[in-house]
Amino acid sequence: MNDNVEIGKRLKQVRQAKNLVIDQVSELAGLSRAYISQVENGKASPSLEVLRKLATALDVPMASLFVDNEFTVEVTRYGERQVLQFGVDSAPPSESRLIHMLSSVEGAELEILIIEIPAGDMASPVDPGHEGEEAFLVMDGKVKTTIGTESFELKEGDSIHWNATLPHSTVNSGKKKAKILFVRSPASYKRLRFLKGNGGT
Repeated sequence: MNDNVEIGKRLKQVRQAKNLVIDQVSELAGLSRAYISQVENGKASPSLEVLRKLATALDVPMASLFVDNEFTVEVTRYGERQVLQFGVDSAPPSESRLIHMLSSVEGAELEILIIEIPAGDMASPVDPGHEGEEAFLVMDGKVKTTIGTESFELKEGDSIHWNATLPHSTVNSGKKKAKILFVRSPASYKRLRFLKGNGGT
């Protein structure tokens, strides 16, 4: 599929999401209805100026009219999550840290995981810091997260978001297994070796 077809397809998706008909976009952009129809059908090659007008008419960033052909939507079914068990080698699975991968698109910047942490254990070794951002929501239990020189006690329902260039670590500070919904960008856990289709939590 060529670039004109992809841009046209994306333009139509955005227009329909905005509940606009071509005539309305035509009036807002100062372009003919016939030309916009040609663009949407991939039969015209719009200039950057035309794309700027269309983006303005649709009230979206011009970049949103371009789509990465390799990734648009991913659905991960409950029973198809990839799972990684790590921690003490001799520990049974119920006492080990488990990572459930909720998003596994190759090359994607965003990573979404569920991490299970046994009582008194750390989510991972202390991270000295890296480019990007991290955040998590405590789904169950209680954890203590240290970001730079500050520490935060978080319980079920609490969330935290931080600049990942700061040193950071998280430990289960409660008396039962903790579970956190973790989001990270750029992705890094995808480089680890996951088991296939081990279900959800």
